[in-house]
Amino acid sequence: MTPPNKRVEKGMRLFNCTNQEYINRMQELSEVAHIGFHGHFWHDPEKFENNDYCIRKDNDKYNYDVLYKQFTDQINWFKENNVSHNNTYSGGWWFINKDIIELLLANNIMYDYTISKSPNLWNPFTIEMTKKNGIKYGESFYTSLNDKKLLHIQNLHCGLDTPFPYDATRFMNTLLDKDYPCITGVLNSHDYCLDYEYTLNWMRYLKQLPQVEFFNHEQLISHQLENAKTIFV
Repeated sequence: MTPPNKRVEKGMRLFNCTNQEYINRMQELSEVAHIGFHGHFWHDPEKFENNDYCIRKDNDKYNYDVLYKQFTDQINWFKENNVSHNNTYSGGWWFINKDIIELLLANNIMYDYTISKSPNLWNPFTIEMTKKNGIKYGESFYTSLNDKKLLHIQNLHCGLDTPFPYDATRFMNTLLDKDYPCITGVLNSHDYCLDYEYTLNWMRYLKQLPQVEFFNHEQLISHQLENAKTIFV
């Protein structure tokens, strides 16, 4: 999330964080992590503290011009401040549809981590698209529009909020398709509403399993590029 986002802007103001300090922190993070653009949008960005104004995964009625301005203001910040988003995106509140895909491709975003078939993360657009095109749980795929392609790596699970990693693993096992058992995707966590130690404990547990392997972004992308099917939207 970038400083033009009203929620970020307020946080920076409260903690006396300048734009340059924000840039410095982004650069420090980029030394140990893969940085991407995380988009959060509101029906009225000035009312970001009112949850009724959040554009969430199930929203299909919104003012496109209001959405467009928020998107472009936020993503342009990267270019204007010489900070890389590595052509990578993840949508806030699991909001993605054809409008967002078109905006991502128009801004040369190549990789998306928003789409999920997990029941607590999907939205009407992704339900219809994945069902119509036979996309399995944990299957990577491209969407194509105007001769450009966007690679979607599925988000397998929302952040873990339990000290018992077996619970999350059992839940994921219920989503597996017996005809598509070799899944690839992201394990999602969050900064302020979930306990990251629980997520780390889960990852440590999974890492011990012989059938599980972890990749960084570059390894993950190179592994998916050739095999992913293409969907036209």
